[in-house]
Amino acid sequence: MKFHYHVFLLAVFMMVAGCAAPAPASTAPTAAPDWQSYTNPEAGFSIRYPSAWKMEVLPDQNSGLLHGVSLKGVEGGVEIYWGVGLGGVWPEGFQTIKVAQGELPVG
Repeated sequence: MKFHYHVFLLAVFMMVAGCAAPAPASTAPTAAPDWQSYTNPEAGFSIRYPSAWKMEVLPDQNSGLLHGVSLKGVEGGVEIYWGVGLGGVWPEGFQTIKVAQGELPVG
């Protein structure tokens, strides 16, 4: 089953964009959050998220061919989907998405 990167990357982009927002000014230093990893060998990806966030397996869709997980915390959240049935069109072709540690392939 081919993993569809465009929806996953959109979710990652939304999460990265949300994390990149400037933090409110504070006089007290804050500790860096502990991180957990969610790894999905079926789809071939791994993502790190704050340890205070909760991971929830979402109900399958498209007759059990589309799977998903939700990662949520007080700061926001992201839903990640993989499988068959994502659909959509990219009229301008595929592009890589630039992130802090390089580029993510799309397609």
